[in-house]
Amino acid sequence: MRITVSFTTAQGVTIQTNFSGIQAVIDSQMTHLAPGTKKSLRIMGPKSTGLRDIVFNGVTANQEVLPLNFSLAAYTEDKAAIAFLGNLRDQFVSEIGKIEDTIFVLNHQQMGDTDICAGYLESGAKTNSSVNTVWEEVVAFRKKHPIVHAQTSVPANGSVLNQSIKKGTLFTNFGTTVFTIFQNTMTTGGIQIGPNDSHVIPEGWENFTTVNGSTTVAGIYSLS
Repeated sequence: MRITVSFTTAQGVTIQTNFSGIQAVIDSQMTHLAPGTKKSLRIMGPKSTGLRDIVFNGVTANQEVLPLNFSLAAYTEDKAAIAFLGNLRDQFVSEIGKIEDTIFVLNHQQMGDTDICAGYLESGAKTNSSVNTVWEEVVAFRKKHPIVHAQTSVPANGSVLNQSIKKGTLFTNFGTTVFTIFQNTMTTGGIQIGPNDSHVIPEGWENFTTVNGSTTVAGIYSLS
């Protein structure tokens, strides 16, 4: 899977302008707590909310029990504000989640493209001195910052058996070929994983075989 994200200048201005307006309205009424202040405040969880609703409905229907110095209006306004801000928070969280997921995929694509282009630089360095200078920088950087998750190369039309794989392991295709993974050494019921794509290894696949679908190009993948 490869995604494309491209905002026009006008769209960027629209987003920033509208966000600035929303931020100004929200900030005009929001409270910022100093460090440690929350410890002195009571927390209203689901059970407390249920109790609040019973009591609120009770005093609203029987206002004669309230003393004159108690503000039912303030009690009501706080309840409405909590509901409004809760919905607003959920909307923001939903949008932030979409942004985070999109950034995650774009970062993944960037890493895949970086690995592929590094290969092109390595090849070009053999005949081009200026490219060789850049390739030496790549080599030096890799030595100083080694890859945490080792990559595995699969020859063209080849396969690799992966054993003792932990639940939730992520398979990432860093090459240009299409891999098919099969549980154990099976040859049916496989899952295809294209270039720059990732897939969580299914539960129960402690051992699985990775097959390179290309007959001419080696493939590269990592497990993390």
